[in-house]
This record gives sequence, C-alpha cells and structure tokens, in this order.
Amino acid sequence: MSDPRKSGTTESKYRVLVADDEAPARKMLAVALTGAGFSVTEAIDGKELYEILTTAPSGYFRLVVTDHAMPHLAGVEVLAHAGARAPFVVVTGYDSPALRDAAARFGARAVIRKPIDIARFLETVDEIVFGATVPARPGFRGHGDI
Repeated sequence: MSDPRKSGTTESKYRVLVADDEAPARKMLAVALTGAGFSVTEAIDGKELYEILTTAPSGYFRLVVTDHAMPHLAGVEVLAHAGARAPFVVVTGYDSPALRDAAARFGARAVIRKPIDIARFLETVDEIVFGATVPARPGFRGHGDI
C-alpha cells in the first residue's frame, strides 16, 4: 500500500497545525509528524493558534493538535471559536471530566493525556486524517513519551 501522504513535492498536502506553549513538547510533536510525512506549522500559544487557523483557508489544515493550557487562549477556547475549520486533537497534562466534556461538546476528535505515546498518537492522527492507520513508517523510530 502506498503512503497517501506522498505528494511529489517537498511539502506534503497533509498539513497539521501544532500548538503548545512548551517548546520541547511542541517540537517533539512536530518532529514525529514531520517524520510521518506531514507538513507542520507551529504556534506558540492560543492566540497565535487562533490567528494562524482563522487566516488560512478553511480546510487548509487537515488537523490541529493543541495543548489545552496555554497563554491567551486555551486549546478548547480556540476549538469553540474556530473548530469548524479543521479537526482538533487536544493534548493535556491536566485531564479532567470537565475538559473532556467541553472538548467533546465543541467537536474535538480526541483528547490525549500527556505524557504522549508517540506511536499511539500517530495512529490517532492517521485515523482522523485518513480514516485508518498507515502501516510501515520507514525511518520512524519511537521517540518515547513527551
């Protein structure tokens, strides 16, 4: 089976927007996604996430992966105001039933608790973006938890 992310150019047409105010967590997600064939744009907080998402054409990003607890706007707040523009995955170190309920109410496709298991994270991303997991990831080595 060929990888549906191969686009014949250096930039994949499968774009993911990643937002986390903690640079190491954001970079780890970006590296994993890039290694899996996605083109990644990074945002450093909720305000930048909202600005990037709302200035891009609707559907430009195949997925938004956002931390919940960020300065200016929380991930779920951005989801509530701009979630129709792309599917969302909310990642959090502070999981709670209230957060899961709010994320579900505003349409999040998944809530993932930190530390993140990268292999499972990529399976979730594939399920959301492609409707199935993509088998073999050449050159990808598990990076452990974030």
